[in-house]
Amino acid sequence: MSETPNPTQPGKGRWWRPTRKDRGTGRLAALLAAVALSAGMAGGLVGGALGASQAGDADAPNVDGSVPTEAVTRTPIARVVSDVSPSVVEVDVRSADGQETGSGIILTSDGLILTNNHVIARTRYGGQAAVRFSSGRSANVKIVETDAARDLALLRAQGVGGLTPAKLGDSSKARVGMSVVAIGSPEGLQETVTAGIVSALDRRVRVVGSPGLTSVGETVTYRAIQTDAPLNPGNSGGPLFNLAGEVIGVNSAIYSPSASGDRSAYAGLGFAIPINQAKHVIARFDSPASPIR
Repeated sequence: MSETPNPTQPGKGRWWRPTRKDRGTGRLAALLAAVALSAGMAGGLVGGALGASQAGDADAPNVDGSVPTEAVTRTPIARVVSDVSPSVVEVDVRSADGQETGSGIILTSDGLILTNNHVIARTRYGGQAAVRFSSGRSANVKIVETDAARDLALLRAQGVGGLTPAKLGDSSKARVGMSVVAIGSPEGLQETVTAGIVSALDRRVRVVGSPGLTSVGETVTYRAIQTDAPLNPGNSGGPLFNLAGEVIGVNSAIYSPSASGDRSAYAGLGFAIPINQAKHVIARFDSPASPIR
């Protein structure tokens, strides 16, 4: 696996795709592919806090100092999570030498699902893919469309119906400082929620010759939404939501501040493929139920 030298890249960190990999009987997590940033990362992140509606007298703390449950459930993030969680799936790919775990986004009620291409890359070598829904139900999937250049793929869950599709937003309306929510299966922990802000836009992320993702020498490049919402292996392919509950990106890459890729040092740098790029892939799938037709 190679990483393109980048003299403008600060420090000696490494870029990774957050897919969880297990080998053998152990639960050892590893990262799938190195990612190099081809643009400089000068300057710091834009800081911010997640907003919430002002609390009235009804939201005053309880006598013991705790916050009333009804106050918590009215926060913007809690409302988003309640609405969108059924639209997120875990994606599992099993093969002879291990297992990959990622996440996916339900696009239609009859089981069309969007994820990263690198999440399902192992199926090229005999691996079998399945998804697990928030209800706990599982279904096998077929791969119906892939776009290695954009690192995106469409799956079709078999024998399902009545699913809750995600609402696709307009990523061109994303702004630095806006609040975002990521949902996925980091480290295999399904329906994990993290939140943060959009810390930068139009970051040029490039993958060079990653085994299983592209042929050696080929390049995958996209302009990413940068966020400080924590992402970990297993978040790949999952949604990045705005506070209107709309998908504005597909979580796909994370940064480790150490050259060895040590994930114990959280850098606060996650990257999502803008959903407007994904719409080009979705449109190629000839289905009357396509969410953008």
